[in-house]
Amino acid sequence: MYLCRNLYIPMQEISIKTMINIKKILLSAAFVALGGISVLATSKRKEPAVPAPSTIYWNDVYGKVYFSKNANVSPVVKIALNMFSDDMKAILGYPAKEKSNANIQIYQLDQLSNKEFSSIEKLGVPLHQFITQKDAFWIGTRQGKIIVVGSNARGTAYGIMELSSLAGVSPWTNYYHVAPLQKKTLSLAAGFESLQVPATTYRGLMLNDHAWMGRKNQSRLCRLMLRLRANTIWEDEKHGETSGKHETSTGKHDMNIDKQVTDSFDILVAENGKVTETVIGKKRNKKHKKSLELTKLIWEDKQLSFSDLSPALMLNELGADSQDSGSRKGKTHKSHSSRSHEDEAWIADVNNPQAGAYQLSLFMEQAWNRNAATAANLEKHYEQWLSKLFGAAMGRKLMPLMKEYYRLTNIRPTGYMTMPFGEYEFHSGEFGNELERYLYDYDLLKTKATNVGNTLTAYQQQGFRNMILNPILIAALTAEKELEAQEARHIARPGLFSKDDEAKAAAALSLTAYQKLKAIEPSAQPPVLPGTMTAAEIRKSLQDAFDRSEDLKPFSYALIKDVIAKNAYQWTSATQSSIQLLPFTGHSTQAVSMNKGAILKYVVNTDMEGDARFTIGAIPDYTNQKGDMRISVMIDDQEPVTISLKDAYNHNNWKMDIWRGQTRKNFFTTLKKGNHVVEIKALDDHIILDQWILDFDVDREYYVIPVR
Repeated sequence: MYLCRNLYIPMQEISIKTMINIKKILLSAAFVALGGISVLATSKRKEPAVPAPSTIYWNDVYGKVYFSKNANVSPVVKIALNMFSDDMKAILGYPAKEKSNANIQIYQLDQLSNKEFSSIEKLGVPLHQFITQKDAFWIGTRQGKIIVVGSNARGTAYGIMELSSLAGVSPWTNYYHVAPLQKKTLSLAAGFESLQVPATTYRGLMLNDHAWMGRKNQSRLCRLMLRLRANTIWEDEKHGETSGKHETSTGKHDMNIDKQVTDSFDILVAENGKVTETVIGKKRNKKHKKSLELTKLIWEDKQLSFSDLSPALMLNELGADSQDSGSRKGKTHKSHSSRSHEDEAWIADVNNPQAGAYQLSLFMEQAWNRNAATAANLEKHYEQWLSKLFGAAMGRKLMPLMKEYYRLTNIRPTGYMTMPFGEYEFHSGEFGNELERYLYDYDLLKTKATNVGNTLTAYQQQGFRNMILNPILIAALTAEKELEAQEARHIARPGLFSKDDEAKAAAALSLTAYQKLKAIEPSAQPPVLPGTMTAAEIRKSLQDAFDRSEDLKPFSYALIKDVIAKNAYQWTSATQSSIQLLPFTGHSTQAVSMNKGAILKYVVNTDMEGDARFTIGAIPDYTNQKGDMRISVMIDDQEPVTISLKDAYNHNNWKMDIWRGQTRKNFFTTLKKGNHVVEIKALDDHIILDQWILDFDVDREYYVIPVR
């Protein structure tokens, strides 16, 4: 330290410039004491400029993060700060704590004092760009500090959660215990700025009969919604008692929604299409009820499952005009908007957030920012999402596994594995046993996913099991349970199941899969079998069961020599305008979206000749909002055949299209050996082609188009 009379200055707080000034003062005092002139002749020397830091660190040298906030903040901001504190502990080992003049400074605009407002004005925060916008926030670096400013309570909370996201925390960290990667330090580049304003005013979830949205899960759900920037829970009158009210034994109505919890998170509740908001005034707060007329709901139809649909299909629907997107109809607020960005509300009806975690994340991102993802960059977006969950290296490893998962669930969605119509079942007698081949692909996927998961660190294992492995295992075991039960029913003759070893072997596989499934999914239902089996019979029958790794023949030319099968994207030539590839979509996992006038051409060769059946597999119209969907197919110089891909909405054929993920239409032709040109032209917009097949066995029944 330095002493100058009663002046005490700690050494660690002295800058070079301060030391020079102190030296000048001491020398002046010496001159006066000697009787000299009390003017110190000094030449001014320009001090070297200290370069501004290029990196702004969140944490101090000990790895601890501190934040400051304005004096008065709303409850949801305090909740967000607590969550942020926990996030920092998970990443750096220490919870974030409040401290005056900290490196991270947080301001809620609508609660600032005049002095606090003046301080952020002096920092040059572009307040005019978002001060009047609901739920908006700005994050930037100023004077060596990280500044977070929210336009209101939710905006401030979203800004805080954005810091967590920048640090590598997934929105699913609390809901499915996805631990973030641990780090030694966190930083932002000096000059960083991010201004975010939501594209949709009300972004939310439909409250229905799904257990994950029950009252006991409300706080957990609200934390997920806060991280996803969802601000609305939608209660729908059509859902009856499961929409929020039901008669109790006392005759009173019991609300599923815990208003105390939703209010603390500043989450709105929309009842019968109306939300009630609190408008902050100078003297008192006022309640304001607003009807939502422009609402996009994905998906309201009970046949459609948000979790089972391809992310690209959902993205395709979200980008469509509102009247084409599954918007609410008639009394329930059909949208008349001509552009999707005019929708005031986007609501997701999700029955299984575990299997549909990415879809829900994507939905909320698009509701916030229409350009968050496109079909062209969707694979990259998905990989980045996986990387945020488990790290970049793991994200790259998981991408091919998730593509395969979507391929298999597109062929038969897990939620629709039990099918009521037998004529569209898998056929064990075609293409080298397509039933067992499908299940074998699931076996391989299970093994690969398990092996990849085993390479993760221990603290990431639970999140991986919840988000990746369990959905794969549930899909695989459900398929095995149902398809082996189907096989047992087909093989067994009436009343002779107990004496049919082959039927019992298939049943044993089904029951074993059911037991494994029930351990993961307690609500799983037992398979429908033609008889019962004891535990001892199951063990014995398993020894005689079909061994997929040994008994399946390789998928070779010999199995499909009498067919020509193609994925739609395997064209020889195409008119590139009005054509777009949709990743993760269809049995091919890369369906081709075509608008009117687009043409795909294929040159193929066959050793067969005679009558053949041409079958096109296309993506069905999920919402019945697309208008007609016609194509023409011309083979060589034959007369073009016009095909309508449209099935009557809610008809059995339409339901089957949804469950199978393809609509199938066919016609007959006659071909000679040699080369042939197949030309497919879109006669309407909104055509999405998946696969096609020319089969010289015109009576063959099959479920999967056998593309090599």
